Amino acid sequence: GGSGGRLGAALRQLARCADVTAVRPHDFGPPGGFGFRCERDVKAGEVLLEVPIEFAITSERARSAVLREVGVELEALLEVTSQDYLCLWLLLERERGAPSEHADFMEQLPRDIFEMSAAYWPDSVLEELGGCEARVRLTDQRERVEQCYERVVRAAEGAGPQVQQRLSDCLNLDGYIWARCILNSRQFEGSWCTETSSIGVLMPLVEYFNHSCELPEGECVRRGGDEKRGTMQVVALSDYSEGEEAMIRYGRVGNSHLLERGFAVEGNPHDSVELVLGARCSTARVPELLAAAPGMGAEGFGDFVWRERPGEHGDGAEAMVTLRRWQPLPEALLKLVRLECLSDEALASALASAGPAAGRRGIAPLGEECERIALGRLLAVVEAMLARLGAAPAAGIDDADPHAGLRRMVAAAREGERAVLAGLAKAVYARLVELLVELREGKTAEAVGGSVWFCYLREAKPKLELAQQSGLFAQHFCRLQSLPLSCDSSALSEAFHSWAATQVFLWLHNFVGGAVARQAPAAEQLAGWHREAEEGPVAAGQYLKLYFEKMALWGRYLMAQFLCGGAFELSAMNTMQMESVGIRNGNAWSLPTLEALRLIAEQGPLLEVGCGNGLWAALLRDSLSADVLAFDTADWDARYGEREGDGPMMGSRSAAVQQGGPEQVQAHPDRTLMLMWPDYSGRGAFGTTCLEHYTGDVLVLVGEWRGSTYGTVNPWGQSFSEELINSVERDFELQTRLPLPCWPLAADAVMLWRRRR
Repeated sequence: GGSGGRLGAALRQLARCADVTAVRPHDFGPPGGFGFRCERDVKAGEVLLEVPIEFAITSERARSAVLREVGVELEALLEVTSQDYLCLWLLLERERGAPSEHADFMEQLPRDIFEMSAAYWPDSVLEELGGCEARVRLTDQRERVEQCYERVVRAAEGAGPQVQQRLSDCLNLDGYIWARCILNSRQFEGSWCTETSSIGVLMPLVEYFNHSCELPEGECVRRGGDEKRGTMQVVALSDYSEGEEAMIRYGRVGNSHLLERGFAVEGNPHDSVELVLGARCSTARVPELLAAAPGMGAEGFGDFVWRERPGEHGDGAEAMVTLRRWQPLPEALLKLVRLECLSDEALASALASAGPAAGRRGIAPLGEECERIALGRLLAVVEAMLARLGAAPAAGIDDADPHAGLRRMVAAAREGERAVLAGLAKAVYARLVELLVELREGKTAEAVGGSVWFCYLREAKPKLELAQQSGLFAQHFCRLQSLPLSCDSSALSEAFHSWAATQVFLWLHNFVGGAVARQAPAAEQLAGWHREAEEGPVAAGQYLKLYFEKMALWGRYLMAQFLCGGAFELSAMNTMQMESVGIRNGNAWSLPTLEALRLIAEQGPLLEVGCGNGLWAALLRDSLSADVLAFDTADWDARYGEREGDGPMMGSRSAAVQQGGPEQVQAHPDRTLMLMWPDYSGRGAFGTTCLEHYTGDVLVLVGEWRGSTYGTVNPWGQSFSEELINSVERDFELQTRLPLPCWPLAADAVMLWRRRR
C-alpha cells in the first residue's frame, strides 16, 4: 500500500474507467504529492479527463450497497445520513480488500489522515495557529466528526445485533475519521450528476486533481456524454505544456477552509476572516439594519449573513460578515458599524431630516462624524483581532523538523488571516483619507489665515483639546503606530502614513483634486522608495529613511487628530513645515532616489553648480562612481538676488563640494550642467547666469517647475526663477521627468532637457 501501490492502482483505474484522457497520474513529490501530469500540450477549454458517470459512487449507490451488506431495510437506519452511508461504504470496501470490484479505487486512497485534514495534525503544530479562525474551524471539524460517529453507532445499535455484528470489525472511531476525511477532501459537489440528489459524489480518478488558486474563473467540472451515457468532464482552465501538472479550482477558497482538506497555499488570494457583530434593535433601527445589506446572504459568496435577524429576537441582532483579501471592507460592514455608532436620538434626527419617504426605504443620512467614529471603531476591532491572532513564532522553520511541511502550511494560514486584517486596516485608513478629501462643510470662499479651512479648524480646536485631555487622541495615535496596513512588508504601511500626511497638507491649502496633486506620488510608489531606503546603499538611503520616519510620524499624528475631531491642529502643522525646512537645509532640498541618481549619472561627466551641501554629488560619486564636480559659493552672494532672514541656509558640506559659482560653467565646457534649486524662493539670477555660460546639449534640473508646482510661493515654483524657466523652455526640449518623494507642498522632480537644434 505504499506510493507505488497507489500510483499503480490509479493507472489501472485510468485504463479501465477513462473515456478521454490528456493526463496521467504522477507522484510529483512534496509538497504537492500525487496529481495529474499532462501527456501532451493542452489548451484552455480542452477536456483533460472524461469518466463515465456509471463509475461514480453516489450516496444512493452507497446506501443500497450498505443496506444489502448489513441485511436490513432503509427504515432500520433512518438516523444515518447520506454522508454516513458513503463513510460506511468506504469502511466496508476497505475491509473487503482485494476481492472488491472497487479494489483499485480503494488502493489509491490515502491511508494517512494528516494528508486529508489538518484537524488531526499534531497539537504542537496546531498550537502555532494561536487564535486563528482556522484553529476554531479545525476544532469544530473534529467535534462534528465525533458527533457523526456517535450518531452512526447509535443507529447501528438501534438496528439490532445483526447490523452491529456486521459492522463490528470496520466501524470504530479511527476508521470513521478516516472515511470522513476521504469525503471531506475528495468528494465533489453533485449538481452535475442527475443520478443523485445528495451533496457529494466520489468519482474515481477525478479526485486526483490538485487545487490551484491561481487559475482563472471558470467551470472546471461539467457533465458530458448524452442522455443514455453521461460522463463527468474535467476541463482545462489554462494552457498546459507536456509534463506540467494539470490542476483544477475548488472555488474561491481561503486557507482556513483548505486546511480542513489537509493543505494550505502560501499567498492565497482568497483568504478570509469571519467577523461577528452584534447590533441594537428598535422600531427605528430595524429597517435601517435590514437596508444595510439588501439581498446579501443569498449572493456575493454569502459574505453577509444574519445569524439573528433584526426584529425577530427582541432588542438585539447578530450578523456575520466575511472579510476577504480582495474585499476587506464590505460596504455592508461599514453601514452596520455606522448605525451602531448612532444613538437612538441621533438616528431619529437623521430620519426626520431625510423625510418620511427616505425613512420607509431605510436610508437615513448618517454624516461625516458618524462615519469617522465608525472607522475608528473598525480600527479598534482590527487591533483586537490581531492581538487574538498572536505573533508569529520568533524562530524559523527547521527543515530537519519532521513536521516542517505542516508548519509551513500553518504559517501560510496564519499569515493569510493577518493579511486580511491588515487589508481591512488599510481599507479603513484609505476611507478615512477619502472622508477628509470629500469634506465640504466649513470651507470658506476665500482663504483666511492662508487657508480656506482656517475658520473650520479654529472652531474644532476645543474638540481636539478635549481628545488630548481624555486620552482618546493617544489611543488612536498608538493604534495607528502599531497596526500594519500591509502584511507583506512594513514599507507599504509607512508609505501609506506618509501619503496621508501629504494629503492633509494638500487639503489644508485646497489643492486636493488639482492637476498637480494628481501627479503626486501614490502610496505604492512611495512604498518602492521606502524599500529602496531599507535595502539600497546605506549612504543613498539615509536621507530617505529620515524622510519616511518624519512623514509617517506626521501622518499618524494628523490622522489620529482627524479620527478624534475631524480636524487638525494648525500649530502642529506649522511646526511640521518648519521642521521640514530645517531638514532640507541640513541635507538637500530634493530627495534623491536610485532611479534619479542613475539617470543623472548616465549624463556624465557632470558639473553641479550651486550644489548646497553636496549630498547628491557625493551620492553620485560614492554610490555610482559617477564623474562629477560640485561647486558652490562659501556665502550668500547678493549679486544673484536677495534672501529673507539671516539664518543658516545649509548644514555641513560634503568633502565633494569645491568653492565656486556660475563662472565654473565656462571653466568646464565639456561637462553636463546640473542645477538643483539654484534660485532662492524661485527668484534671483544664479540659475540664469549659469545657463548663459552653458554651451552643452544636455541639461539636468532638479526641483519644481512651472505647471508642476502648488505655487505657494510663486506660480512658477520655488526652485528656479521665472527667467530661467522661460530660457530653458525656449532653448531646450524636455526629454524625461522623474518625480521624487516630496516634503509637504513640494512637487520635486528630476528633469532631463536636450537643446533644440
